[in-house]
Amino acid sequence: MFKSTKFLRSIVILGAVFYLASGIGLVFAPGWFYTYVAHFPPFNRHFLGDAGVFALALGIGLFMISRRPWEHRSLYVVVTLASLMHASNHLYDAIAFAEPLHHWLTDAIPVSIVAILFILAWPAMQVERSDAIR
Repeated sequence: MFKSTKFLRSIVILGAVFYLASGIGLVFAPGWFYTYVAHFPPFNRHFLGDAGVFALALGIGLFMISRRPWEHRSLYVVVTLASLMHASNHLYDAIAFAEPLHHWLTDAIPVSIVAILFILAWPAMQVERSDAIR
């Protein structure tokens, strides 16, 4: 299953939607995003905007490679690393600051799932070009 090009494409598109939605929220509705998604005081519109433009770039990059992601392994690796580092940061906060269940369910676990899905889809990146074209 995890070697399927359809699975890989689905994960790339899901990741693109995740990063684009996050980026749009961070850039265009930072107050809403801060209140409902990422409540890490104090509110700082500039830092939220910075995070948003980086998330937008990741999402755009993923959409650009979604048709043939196996031909763009470098970008896939960069996005996977960014996702892992992002998840690690959220897991650290959740553990170090003994965050309540709500934080885990709305924050640490969702970003960790994105990172795990990118890792699970990695075997499909190894398909040979002739296999992928079919």
